[in-house]
Amino acid sequence: MSFNDIKGNKNITERMSRAIRNRNISHAYLLEGDSTTDKIGLAENFAKAILCENTGAGDSCEFCQSCSKVNHGNHEDIIYIKAEGNSIKDESIEELQSKIRNKPFAGDRTVVIVQDADTMTLRAQNRLLKTLEEPAPGTVLILLSENVENLTETIRSRCITYKLNPVEISDYKDIISGSIQILDMILKGAPFYKISKKLVEYTTDRPTAQSFLNAF
Repeated sequence: MSFNDIKGNKNITERMSRAIRNRNISHAYLLEGDSTTDKIGLAENFAKAILCENTGAGDSCEFCQSCSKVNHGNHEDIIYIKAEGNSIKDESIEELQSKIRNKPFAGDRTVVIVQDADTMTLRAQNRLLKTLEEPAPGTVLILLSENVENLTETIRSRCITYKLNPVEISDYKDIISGSIQILDMILKGAPFYKISKKLVEYTTDRPTAQSFLNAF
């Protein structure tokens, strides 16, 4: 899955693509959108395009080793941070800072995706602010948030913010139809191999399939 496969928010994907082509990637981004927007999907595709070994087009090539690793969810230069319980705590950010002090394993960049960024405790935000003020070379932080008002102004001011718009239902007619079919199969107790066969008709990679099933 690449930028071209993402439904809606084309203005944002085009700006991301242009930044990669022009080698003008910021050290920090903030993706804001409600629960209906696929913030994690966009963030992962952005990360994949940044880390792609063939970045001339400003998008992921889907063929290089880096893209393959991202598609299989095992790229060593993507770090995920998410809430433990109800919040992201100071200890998680401290551990992150320790990790990004090291050089990237495969390329020249490390991408950090902070899910539920708006749940960070104030102490965690203050600690992250130090990283935003003095970013480690080659590190790109992507913060995902439903409510940026829960983030301090100093955090927001140091990020390029993209506000995601909900995708029109019409853009997902085929996926909605497939969802109904798969849900019906689940409710009727169909064997998993049949569900899996139907699933590949509507998803392009493992992360997408996981998100699809999690939605149920």
